[in-house]
Amino acid sequence: MKNPFKRIIYQRILLFFPVTITVENPLGPETKEVSQIIGEITGWLLRIGAPIVTIMILWGAFQIMSSGGDTEKITKGRQIITWTVVATIILLLSGGIVNIIRTGLGI
Repeated sequence: MKNPFKRIIYQRILLFFPVTITVENPLGPETKEVSQIIGEITGWLLRIGAPIVTIMILWGAFQIMSSGGDTEKITKGRQIITWTVVATIILLLSGGIVNIIRTGLGI
């Protein structure tokens, strides 16, 4: 069983000697609002997503071209390209949705 008096003593010591913890903003000192943070994250996703989209479309096209008439490989290549296009649309709409919310809230 723990000693409840130790806990009370520690709380009293912390009461007289406050502890200050500072955390630096990882996005930089100019980013202070939530809307700016969301904008930074969206921009980061667009910068990372664009090369991935290019690689995936090229991979799907390669699957189709190297299929040799095999319908299963052609279907797989088409699915890769289709889902890449869907992901691209979602990625581009995410930036638009953030701007719509900013405009609606007047931020």
